[in-house]
Amino acid sequence: MPRANGGLTGRALPPTPDGKGVNAGQRARDNLVGARVTNMLGGMGILWNCVAPRLNPAVEHWEGIDGDEWSTLYRYAEDALAVGTSVSRGRQERVLGLLADLGARPAPVAARHHGAGVRWTGPAEVLPADGSWQLIPELSVQRLTHRNGRVVSADAVALDTGERVVIEAGAFVVATGGLRAPALLWASGIHSEERPALGRYLADHPVSYGQLVLDQDLAEDDADPFVIIPIDGDRPFHSLLLCDAYDANLLEGRVDERLIVSLYWYSLSRPRHENRIRFTGQAFDATGLPQPTFEYTTTEAGREVARAALEDLRATAGRLGEFLPSSQPRVLSPGSSLHVMGTTRMGVADDGHSVADTHGRVWGFDNLYLGGTGLIPSATATNPTLAACALAVSTADRVRRG
Repeated sequence: MPRANGGLTGRALPPTPDGKGVNAGQRARDNLVGARVTNMLGGMGILWNCVAPRLNPAVEHWEGIDGDEWSTLYRYAEDALAVGTSVSRGRQERVLGLLADLGARPAPVAARHHGAGVRWTGPAEVLPADGSWQLIPELSVQRLTHRNGRVVSADAVALDTGERVVIEAGAFVVATGGLRAPALLWASGIHSEERPALGRYLADHPVSYGQLVLDQDLAEDDADPFVIIPIDGDRPFHSLLLCDAYDANLLEGRVDERLIVSLYWYSLSRPRHENRIRFTGQAFDATGLPQPTFEYTTTEAGREVARAALEDLRATAGRLGEFLPSSQPRVLSPGSSLHVMGTTRMGVADDGHSVADTHGRVWGFDNLYLGGTGLIPSATATNPTLAACALAVSTADRVRRG
C-alpha cells in the first residue's frame, strides 16, 4: 500500500441529506429495502455465516470462465478461507438422516479447528500478518482521478478530521460491495455512454426464512449443525440450515437453545437489464458517496420460484420440528439476502453489457480492477462468497503479473 499524503482542509463530507438520509427520489415499489452496507475492513467478511459452497456448475456457472479454471480458482479460494466440511456428528447427523432423500449434505464452512475450539474465518485470517501491506483507517475514498485510461490516484477524506488524502499507486482495486463500487465509479466519471452497464443487471436472491424448534429428541451437546441442500436443475433454490441469532426472550419461555435452527431458502435470481442502481449526485450517504436509487422489480416467473421455495421450506421443516410462533416462514423483503450481484458485472467483450473483463479489469482502463459479488453475471441461488473470492484470486494474479 502506498503512503498517503494530503493537507487539512476542514470538514469535507457533505451534510446528511434532507429527510435524515431517506432518499426522497426512491419509489417504494422499486426499493431494495432489505439491502445493507458495511463500513469496516472486510465488508461482508465481518457479517457472513462462514458457509462457503461452490456454485453448481450445471446451473449457476458463467460460461465466460471454463470449468477447469473455476476449479483451480475455487481451490485457491478455499485454501485462503480454510474451507472444509462442517463436522458431522450429533444433531447434524440426525438432521442429515431426516433429509437424506432431499440431497442434504454437510455445509462447507470457513473455519480453523484448534483442539476443541473453532476460529471462524474473517478478514483477520485472510490478510497476512507479515508487514507487507498497510492499512489506512477511517478514510472514505470519494473519487478516482484518471487520465487516458489509467487511474492516477484515489482521492479520500478522513472521516474524523475532514483531512483530504491523496493515495497514489500503480494499480487500484475497488472491492467495496455491489452498492458502493458502482457509486464510486459513477462519482469518478466512469459512467459515460461507453459504460451503460454500470449499476444495471442488479440481482438479489429472494430469500424465504423461518426459525424452527427441532424435535426434543434432537437435543445434544455438540457442534451446531450446518446443512445445505444444493440447487439443481429440478429445484431452483439453495437451502441452508444453521444455528443463527434469535430473540433472547425465547429462553425466558424455556426454549432449549440447542434446538433453535434458522432456515434460509435462496431462490434462483436471473439478472435483468431493467433492474439497476441509479445515481443523481443530488444526495450523498454518510461516507460522501452518491446515494443509490433502486429500480428493482421481480417477474411473475421469479415470484413463482419464491413461492415454491417457501412451500419447500415449510415441507422440509415439517420433518424436523415446529416453527417458532415469532418466526413463521415468510419471504423476506428484497435485498434481505445481502447478496447484491451484477452491478459491476464481468463479460467477455466490451459490448456495453458488462463493466469489467474476466479478470475484473474495468473496460477501457489499464490499472483499475474490481472485486466482490457485483462482478457475478450469471443466474445463481447459492451463497456467492466463495465464487467472489475465486474471482478475486484471478484478479490478484492479473494485478501481480501487470
